[in-house]
Amino acid sequence: MKSNKDILNKLGEILTEDIVDRYYKGVDRGLFEGFRSINYQGLNDLFSKVSNEEKDILKKFIVKSYHSIICDFLNIFEENEEFKLIYEEDGKQVNLVEISEMLKAEPIIENGWIARFSEVVKNDEII
Repeated sequence: MKSNKDILNKLGEILTEDIVDRYYKGVDRGLFEGFRSINYQGLNDLFSKVSNEEKDILKKFIVKSYHSIICDFLNIFEENEEFKLIYEEDGKQVNLVEISEMLKAEPIIENGWIARFSEVVKNDEII
């Protein structure tokens, strides 16, 4: 079985690449190029009147909000023992909460998952 560190790093890579970076790219594209869905036409109209500086401030707010949502989601597993996050390999299981000092903080701590694995976010800002 992989080491605890390798297991947590793999989760961090997946979370960062498949969720964090994907949604950050969508926000950046939507704010500056417009949202492609017809359901967002009102947002496109609104953002066409907003300066790039204001859009950058909004992006920072959205980045912080995403980080909070991810941490709060992971905190559910730390605070509620009846819910489990389990990694399984070769019939062996590991509870991710038990192998992490603080699972909810893994994405955002200094040198955490987002800092190490994101292609899009550095220092809480979309690049």
